[in-house]
Amino acid sequence: MAPADFDRDRPRGEAEYAPPGRWAGQGWEMVRREYAGPGAMRPVTWGYTEAWMVPGPYTGRGPRGYRRSDERIWEDVCERLTQHGQLDASGIEVRVENGEVTLEGIVSSREAKRMAEDTAESVPGVRDVHNRLRIGRLEPAPAELAGQPQVLRSQIRVGMDVLGSDGERVGEVKELRDNDFVVDRHLATDIYVPFEVVQTIRANQVVINVPAAQVDTYGWAKMGTIITSPGTGAT
Repeated sequence: MAPADFDRDRPRGEAEYAPPGRWAGQGWEMVRREYAGPGAMRPVTWGYTEAWMVPGPYTGRGPRGYRRSDERIWEDVCERLTQHGQLDASGIEVRVENGEVTLEGIVSSREAKRMAEDTAESVPGVRDVHNRLRIGRLEPAPAELAGQPQVLRSQIRVGMDVLGSDGERVGEVKELRDNDFVVDRHLATDIYVPFEVVQTIRANQVVINVPAAQVDTYGWAKMGTIITSPGTGAT
């Protein structure tokens, strides 16, 4: 059969595929040819920015002995819970050990409890999810906690991340004291942050109402500082 006859007899929409793909400089380019009328085939391509992103039969099979760290899993679980548009995660505490996620705290409904578990299970590297969430009334909103050091102190724990109002990481809670808490900063002096500047407490994070880049301007590196609010001067 002549090529033209073959093309004429080809059902419309039937595609002839080229080899699986080809390297296209900065990414992997998948190529196929589509029937475009008698005697004509047009190439159709789509690409990925990185070759390792091309899905295939071995997706999910990593190097021998590789396992995602608990820290990365914890970060991803918290991030997905935070971004979930239908779930208030402000009463949820997340812990990860050996790839197993434990959810504790309070949510508003059974549906919220299921959504939290499904969200945690969606994170790569999670081996199991222990859902110990309880259904009940959520704690007062973070804004309502401002100026209540004893309430705040009971909710802040050693090891929690401390973020500035700009979302940038300041450090990690190292110690709790009567009126402030010590923040351990990588390659920088510890600071003593007053409870009064805490803006939000969520999951495993404490957010203060000062941008991370400005914490050194309040004199908090000095033990016993009495500077408690942005805009006040050192004494």
